[in-house]
Amino acid sequence: MTAFIFWIFLFCVGYLIIFFSADIFLDNLKELCIIYRISPFIIGVLIIGIDPEESIASIIAAINGLPYLAVGNVIGNSIVALTVSFAIPAFFYKINIKSIYQFYFTILYICLILMLFGILIYFGLFMVGIIVVIIYFIFLIRNIKLIAKDKLKEIPSMEELMDHDKRTIEIKGESKFKKVVLILLSFLFICIGGEFLIYSTERIII
Repeated sequence: MTAFIFWIFLFCVGYLIIFFSADIFLDNLKELCIIYRISPFIIGVLIIGIDPEESIASIIAAINGLPYLAVGNVIGNSIVALTVSFAIPAFFYKINIKSIYQFYFTILYICLILMLFGILIYFGLFMVGIIVVIIYFIFLIRNIKLIAKDKLKEIPSMEELMDHDKRTIEIKGESKFKKVVLILLSFLFICIGGEFLIYSTERIII
């Protein structure tokens, strides 16, 4: 019983490390975007879009011989992102939904079918993994082309983003090096928290 409580405690510690590290990671990344005048849409697609904390947890689970835990994490996170994470902001903000490229829906449907196929077929996850990695690179290339085509018309200017922020960000005089270090350290702690989370989960399952 004592061991079980310990693994529960380690699980909670890993979760908290990931939670606070991801917050620091995203805050400093956002401020670097403002400093270097980089579109947050591009950062969202190339970096935040991969959901670092979830991706790391899934990768660690797969490395530790828990592929189905990794797949379950992806499915569960997707369900939460499409329901709760969308519903809560909808209570407080008016969301104007505009037309979305059919390409994104196609990618979602293909990946869903492939994941189900991979779970049901022996060695299916290995084959699906290769295909999905290829799809991911197609996704990135397609997004870059769409950004170049639309010229970021739907993306607000950096001035609008700064005005929209509730707090005043006095970042021009701050050290850029400090922010880069914080991003790297927070990413490292996300990895450490992911290791705690997955290892404790494995022990709890056993």
